[in-house]
Amino acid sequence: MRHYLVVGNQTLGGRDLAVALADRLGRGPSSFYVLVPATRQHDIYGSVLNALEGSPVTEQETIDAAEQRLAGCLKWIRDRGGTAEGAVGDPHPLKAISHVLIDRHFDEIIVSTLPSHFSKWLHIDLPSRVAHAVDVPVIHVADSYFEGADDPERS
Repeated sequence: MRHYLVVGNQTLGGRDLAVALADRLGRGPSSFYVLVPATRQHDIYGSVLNALEGSPVTEQETIDAAEQRLAGCLKWIRDRGGTAEGAVGDPHPLKAISHVLIDRHFDEIIVSTLPSHFSKWLHIDLPSRVAHAVDVPVIHVADSYFEGADDPERS
């Protein structure tokens, strides 16, 4: 059985990540650990509305949204025959990843980000930094479609 660490947040319902996961599932028995660093979304429209209403997004709302995306991703993997578990982690993705790697081994790490013009994780060069810190392949998936896909394989 192959073991994969999937690191993502807003892209967990994305089409490009779904293709990468489906590819791994097609290779044979697969076990996935999905890590969702609890980073705040950067939705400019939503942020402006929240600011006008005087109610910025709280830390708990950020965690709740991450937990919902995690649950959806775990279900998607399990529905397709994979073994899946996961957690919401530290908002700093490198810290979150290092905590998971303390007691787990993976055959591959998949880092899923927003497209480059939206991604804070790419601005800190997260995929390369992870690759330099571990001795397993690190795959980067920049998801071009990430909003509200119930079934990421649909066209």
